[in-house]
Amino acid sequence: MANPDISRRFRTNDRQLRYRRLRTNMFSDTYFASATSRDGNNCAQIFCDKTGWMRTYPMKSKATAHEALSLLFSQVGVPDTLIVDGSLE
Repeated sequence: MANPDISRRFRTNDRQLRYRRLRTNMFSDTYFASATSRDGNNCAQIFCDKTGWMRTYPMKSKATAHEALSLLFSQVGVPDTLIVDGSLE
């Protein structure tokens, strides 16, 4: 290093800092209804933890599960661990 007094500032990955962190393990599963709602939703993504807290996001199809996850992160926060059943969505 030519001059040790010169330091570089690298851009930080602030995407990881914009959401509130939750110190809990959270579980998630997709619920499929037998009927379609007036809004056109026929399934929902359910999030819960061991204390009994639960949040449900209605979805038009299971392909929109990522949008429910984004809503959870922005409205509630990001849990330490998200435990799912291994389905593709």
